[in-house]
Amino acid sequence: GEVMVIGLGCEKLQPERLLVGTDDVQAIPVESASIVSLQDEKHVGFQSMVEDILQVAERHLQKLNQRQRETCPA
Repeated sequence: GEVMVIGLGCEKLQPERLLVGTDDVQAIPVESASIVSLQDEKHVGFQSMVEDILQVAERHLQKLNQRQRETCPA
């Protein structure tokens, strides 16, 4: 699967902390996750924020749509 985290940029729980593993959950490298901060200086207005989210989502969909089903023995 793919991981996409969208944050305002002012939250106490930083998005990177969501990617840390535990004893029973594998960690996700920050480099492989897409973190969109809506307070990023590159965003000028609401439209810019929405476009950034949609671009990240499109990248994820391109990867996900390349998946192939495999038949597994019962």
